Amino acid sequence: MVGQLFGISAVKLNKVLSEHNVYNKSIKRSKVFNLWFVEKGFGKTIENEAGFSQSLFTPKGVDFVSELFEN
Repeated sequence: MVGQLFGISAVKLNKVLSEHNVYNKSIKRSKVFNLWFVEKGFGKTIENEAGFSQSLFTPKGVDFVSELFEN
C-alpha cells in the first residue's frame, strides 16, 4: 500500500528499504522492521487474525519513505 502512494511496486519498495537497513535480516520468513525503525515510531508489528506477525508503517514511517524517494 505504501508503494502505491509513491507509484512503485512492493518489490522496489522492499529493495530500497532493505538497502537502508529497515528490515531485520535475521528473520527470513517475512519482512520485520529493525528495532531502531520501530523505536523511532516509523513502524509497528502486530499479530494478524491468522497469528502471524505483520509489519505496518505509521504515518511517520510513510514520511520517512517519502524522504527516501525525494533524495
